Amino acid sequence: MADWHVVQQRMMPDETNADFAAALRDLGGNNMIRERVLLAQFYHSLDRTTRLLVKQRPKPATLEKAVGKATEINAD
Repeated sequence: MADWHVVQQRMMPDETNADFAAALRDLGGNNMIRERVLLAQFYHSLDRTTRLLVKQRPKPATLEKAVGKATEINAD
């Protein structure tokens, strides 16, 4: 059931990448949500250009690394 809540979460227009990632982690709570589910939902929330740049090698293995990379890309 927690997977469903994570997949239904959408990023709001004024929400930062870090805030959205924290919301995804909170939705998972104590349930064992796989990192790939969190990453997939985070990637889905990004615009196409940022998504492609974040997924370039070295591909982030954790949500935190993906958020850092996306923030770095958007800061430029």
